[in-house]
Amino acid sequence: MAAMKIAHIAVAVSDIGETSAQLEKIFDCGFSVPQNVDTQGVRSAFLRLGEAEIELVEGVTDHSPTMPLLPNPIRAFIARHGQGLHHICLRTEDLDDEIERLSRNGIHTLPSGISRNADGQRVVFLNPGQTANLLIELVEDAP
Repeated sequence: MAAMKIAHIAVAVSDIGETSAQLEKIFDCGFSVPQNVDTQGVRSAFLRLGEAEIELVEGVTDHSPTMPLLPNPIRAFIARHGQGLHHICLRTEDLDDEIERLSRNGIHTLPSGISRNADGQRVVFLNPGQTANLLIELVEDAP
């Protein structure tokens, strides 16, 4: 299996418009037009830096779309920690193989399971209790 690469570093924000305006001054380039990801209850925008991207992610629903009894995970994160680094996303060629490999090593996905991002790619989050409290998202490269 090929080595994974960083796809993006996600930052949880309260207001994509405000935060992107601030960061565009630093990076001297613009973020993509924000897109809603209804399956995750968020709006996101990306800024490409070399081979990776910075993702701004804003919660847009009150509750988690996959677990309706729970609050929106981005809004809950901001309530607990404030705005800031939320997760790192790694690219993989075969998501199912990677999940199986990680499971054999005692690392499991979050109960929400596999979903799709704004580009329709399959994604999954790993249980941060098994990854040194770092939330890691895996995204499958489109064939």
